[in-house]
Amino acid sequence: MAWIAWEAVNRINQPVEVLAGPMLIVAVIGLIVNLVGAWILSRGRKADGNLRGALLHVIGDLLGSVGAIAAAIGIMLTGWTLLDPLLSVLVALLVVRSAWSLVKESLRVLLQAVPRGLDARRAEADLAALAEIDEAGHFHAWTLTDDTVVATIHVTPGPGVDPLLLPGLVADWLKVHHAIDHVTVQVDPPGALRRPELI
Repeated sequence: MAWIAWEAVNRINQPVEVLAGPMLIVAVIGLIVNLVGAWILSRGRKADGNLRGALLHVIGDLLGSVGAIAAAIGIMLTGWTLLDPLLSVLVALLVVRSAWSLVKESLRVLLQAVPRGLDARRAEADLAALAEIDEAGHFHAWTLTDDTVVATIHVTPGPGVDPLLLPGLVADWLKVHHAIDHVTVQVDPPGALRRPELI
């Protein structure tokens, strides 16, 4: 997009002859090809970042075709050749704007950030409030892939509760309430998670 904007600025500063007729024909063919490509890609898995990236690329090309068609028709009607670079800049800005959200989501995966919408402290407190659990702490959750969230947590069993039941219970609860796919649960002895009193 930066290259397209750079070329457009150069064309504004040094206008060149634009063959509007051939430009229109090529742009219409490009639009048809990109419409088919966008339709095929839009039927895929919405959560897949790679697929979304490919779709955004095709949509960028599609917008470029629409801009080229508009510019060709405008040049044919008015003779104003500056329409081509001006619409190129507009298309570049639209594509950058739409791609920014994909870049942010990809960075969240690469940085293994806390999943969007997950309040780790609240999840930890809600687990500690379950009857089978006396304490919960050291809860960490991160985004592993586009649609996979993993977590680790320490818990202690409530009075009379079999510690071996807790990993399955915690994993099921986090799956239902926070869509966390894989949980590693460490069961500690009672009182292990309480902070020592400050003296």
